[in-house]
Amino acid sequence: MSRLLFILFGMLIFPMSVLSDNSSVKFIYSGFDFYIPGGASIIGTKGGRENFTFFRYGSNNGKEFLAFSDISKDDTIEYGCDVQEFYAQLAGRSSSNSCSQSEIASFKKYFVGNSDTGEWSNTDFTSYYFSNNEHSFLFVFKDDKVIKIDSDFMDKNELKRIISQYVD
Repeated sequence: MSRLLFILFGMLIFPMSVLSDNSSVKFIYSGFDFYIPGGASIIGTKGGRENFTFFRYGSNNGKEFLAFSDISKDDTIEYGCDVQEFYAQLAGRSSSNSCSQSEIASFKKYFVGNSDTGEWSNTDFTSYYFSNNEHSFLFVFKDDKVIKIDSDFMDKNELKRIISQYVD
């Protein structure tokens, strides 16, 4: 019994020690391998319809966070087109007008604004980023998966490091 408790205690301590420095940590989420900064002070997750995981890197509630959400099956938004096409239009990477223009206008207010926008991709992976001084978003597409990554302290280069396995 004491050996089992020792092993369980070790399993709890080991992940914290891995995340305690500033090195990059491999985070496997929804079938993707992401590389996130070490040193998170709090880690939280919620499954089900609101499938997300977050990391907090500071001591202030709601600040210095990195969050991952699997929005592959989110049917609360009426895109009016394929979800990847929607975010391509939002990022200015598609000239098509096939998506719901009212949704595009609404999303532009929140995601685009004064943000730097762009795309990182390869043959089977695409991502669109929206980054400014206050908030950064990255939408990742591969096969039938859509992952939203957002942070209030990372810039676009730091977001790109998260997906470094997939893009140059």
